[in-house]
Amino acid sequence: DEQTDEILALEGYAARSFRLSNRSGVVVQGGLRLREHREFGDLSNVAALGRVAYRFQPSPVYTGAWIELAGTAEASRYRDSELRDGYVLSGAVSVGKYFTDRIRFGAGLGLDEREGKEGALYDLSTTRGWLTLDYRVTPGITVYGSTTWIQGDHVFTAYYPATQAQLSPYADVS
Repeated sequence: DEQTDEILALEGYAARSFRLSNRSGVVVQGGLRLREHREFGDLSNVAALGRVAYRFQPSPVYTGAWIELAGTAEASRYRDSELRDGYVLSGAVSVGKYFTDRIRFGAGLGLDEREGKEGALYDLSTTRGWLTLDYRVTPGITVYGSTTWIQGDHVFTAYYPATQAQLSPYADVS
């Protein structure tokens, strides 16, 4: 049975970069996100997000490859759904290279760990791998392409003894 919903989402971010040397730097980013669901209000949430990325370019030439290490943290709070409250910690390593002033390639591998505030029902772990290819057609037009491979805990079950007692008031769990 298919159901639909309308979502109002507002996000805001602030970022600051710091040059460490001629070949390296750090970017610090923070933000807030609000998602309001019209039909499924218990999915409405507010989240605080933070990201730190360190990028190093071994060769100082424009077409030289770069290496990036990044960490992200997100804390979410849901309306009327304490089981979903929690946080996500992510780490990633990626490499990239400009082949010309128009063509850029990137590849990376990351790990996401989600921990629920109460119980283990929403304790999920995923591994991501990605490839990106960007082509600047004109100074005002760029075509972006990407593919992502994701493996991990995307589906969870309510048949987990540690969380069954918490779910009983909400659903009939067998």
